[in-house]
Amino acid sequence: MAEPEDGTRQVVTLSVGARVGATIALLLLVGAAYLLWSPIQLYPSDGFPIMCGSAANPRATASASRPAAR
Repeated sequence: MAEPEDGTRQVVTLSVGARVGATIALLLLVGAAYLLWSPIQLYPSDGFPIMCGSAANPRATASASRPAAR
């Protein structure tokens, strides 16, 4: 690609809409990552909170690790 002879260069930037869209996409990606790795807690109306691990690393229970009975 040949450069202009007057010593100037052309800088290509994103439009305002593309920058807004990229910013929103980045925020949604960060939010999705937070929900993926944050711990999942269930609060039943009676009893203690249930700790379920996270979506990326679910807590293994004794019943889930056993093979199904035939």
